[in-house]
Amino acid sequence: MAITYTTGAPQGGGVDPILEKGRYTFRVADAEEKKSKAGNPMIEFKARHLKEDGTTGRAVYGNLVFAEKALWKVDQFAAACGKHPGEGEDLTLDAEEMVGWEFEAEVEITKDDKGRDRNEFTAFILAEEAGF
Repeated sequence: MAITYTTGAPQGGGVDPILEKGRYTFRVADAEEKKSKAGNPMIEFKARHLKEDGTTGRAVYGNLVFAEKALWKVDQFAAACGKHPGEGEDLTLDAEEMVGWEFEAEVEITKDDKGRDRNEFTAFILAEEAGF
């Protein structure tokens, strides 16, 4: 027996293409507290590219490691999200509360451990309201 229905526009159906090297707007879609390979506290997050039409696209993954030599990146990320309180102030980052934060970042194309193309954050762009 055949089934007939009225068609709609196709939805999704694939992985969003790799982003070309450049600056894009992202929204944190997921974040989780973990330990780095060296045993330091870390927040692993997934951010989705915000397209001009308001929909989300390609996911790019990042890590914020709370080790002395990597705190510059945490500061840069917090400032890009408009959450940096200023130099010398305490800031508590809760992975669950980060979901929904928006920021601009530079990305480039790199290779994963299987030789496939992937996007990687190279810099988080300081938000204008950060005042830096």
